[in-house]
Amino acid sequence: MNRVFALTLALLPGALLPGALAGGAQGNPDEAVIRRSYQQLAQAIRTGDSASILNVYAPQFVGYGPRYEPLSRELLTEATPGLTFKTVGTELLKVQRQGQSYDVTSRTTSTGEYDMGGQKVPFTQIGDTLDQWQKVGGRWQIVGSRTLSSTVDLAGQKQVMNDPAPLSGAQRQALQTALRPLLKPVSLNVGAAASDLAFLAPLAQARLIGAGEGSHGTHEHFVLKARIFRALVEQHGFTTLAFESNPTGAPAINAYISGESDDLQAAVSGLGFMVWRTAEIRDLLVWMRGYNAQRGDRPALTFVAVDMQDPGGSAGLLVEWVPALEAAAAPFVGLAPYQIDELVKDPEKQKTFTAQAAALLEQATALASDTPHRAEALALARTVQQAVLAASGQGTRDDFMAENMLGVLKADPQSKVMLWAHNSHVSKAPDALAQTGMGARLAEALGDDYRTIGLTFSSGSIRAVQMGQEDKGMQAVTVAPSHPDSPEALVSASAALVLSDALKVPALHDYLAPPRPIRGIGHSSMPGMMGYTFEVLPQAYDVLIFTGESTPAQAAK
Repeated sequence: MNRVFALTLALLPGALLPGALAGGAQGNPDEAVIRRSYQQLAQAIRTGDSASILNVYAPQFVGYGPRYEPLSRELLTEATPGLTFKTVGTELLKVQRQGQSYDVTSRTTSTGEYDMGGQKVPFTQIGDTLDQWQKVGGRWQIVGSRTLSSTVDLAGQKQVMNDPAPLSGAQRQALQTALRPLLKPVSLNVGAAASDLAFLAPLAQARLIGAGEGSHGTHEHFVLKARIFRALVEQHGFTTLAFESNPTGAPAINAYISGESDDLQAAVSGLGFMVWRTAEIRDLLVWMRGYNAQRGDRPALTFVAVDMQDPGGSAGLLVEWVPALEAAAAPFVGLAPYQIDELVKDPEKQKTFTAQAAALLEQATALASDTPHRAEALALARTVQQAVLAASGQGTRDDFMAENMLGVLKADPQSKVMLWAHNSHVSKAPDALAQTGMGARLAEALGDDYRTIGLTFSSGSIRAVQMGQEDKGMQAVTVAPSHPDSPEALVSASAALVLSDALKVPALHDYLAPPRPIRGIGHSSMPGMMGYTFEVLPQAYDVLIFTGESTPAQAAK
């Protein structure tokens, strides 16, 4: 979570504060009560008066902050360390009576200071909200609230979040009716026949398919992606599985799936990140090994890793393969993953590491053409340099993962690859706030030779590191049910939607035109977190797959 977005969530009480009903309906006692309640709420937020804040919100309050993140009544009063409100101003935008309730849309401007490591940084937030007021026990209170937009300026760093306009019940029903004939059921049984994966045929004309996932810990997504890869291999001639992982462990994986080694544990460990060390991916590696053993004259399956966050591992493997580069690689051998991020904060060390990484790549490039493992040495030396550059702010992880993926395709022009990564990494039009873009760069380079599949779920639990309980490792974490206006809330069963088909239906075209939410949870989560990113889905993915309730991926044993 980036700093400004974290601050936005910290400011949720202010973001929820609508404007005073200034003027109101002359003589309307209900509006007068609501108006006074807003004035009291403004004062309570400025002073941190939790009791007065809770007095405005009904016990059954249900709310959503920016990006549809769920808000409980208790969350509205949680103090944020280092956060001080100075002013809270309000402006009425719209008041509408709905039977026995009021819908109030307004704009709030809040200012204050945020203590960032001892430095007090000024902030300004402007938030538009829609509140629903009802009489509860004879008293007007807010029973529901939704943030429509939020702009936070933190010392000149501005972040804008605009959520889609709310849907009415009738609109949701119309969208469900329009979706129904377009949804193609998919099986979540890994051994099911591939007849339900017919949507892959047009995608499989491409050399590279990016298969995303709504979390790094959803069993159903891992099973379905394994099914997709098997179908791509058996029916469409795909040869390679590429992973959002570091190259250090790739040799152990390839040794296992090729039959050169029987060490399955080493292969699973070679996946690197804990999120990948699951029973579902382990079983896929076992299948790849079995396929290779019986492939006949078909190409052998291979595994490639396109990440670059472990320069120490890359340097160690490089020395193992090409001992002549030992001296040049020495500054990096033994570095722990992510250690380089801390080291280069020192300007002198950043300058030194940058020069050493460039020298390592230069020496690898100068190797004689007949040097064993020369191509691998070049690729590894480049990942060392990429790690230094990314840590120094001279490029992004996604830039470099895209470069590495394109290098794989160039090295073997006959290969056809499925890329396994997070939704936001494979997306051709990622959420700007997600700060990712590997898929966008691949689409720019490959055009129609790059196709994408996004996966999302409606509710349930995932395998993740729970924030605040990092010492417990990965565990089951319950996520919030999907927002009622989200695509997955409109789909009741596991199914695939070809987005080009959806755009042919006017109602769906209009619904999909603005950014809509898709699950995007990484290796960490909090109970009750929604974990959405917002993307223009038809631009981001060719196919969107809904898998219903999520259950946690299983740790490999």
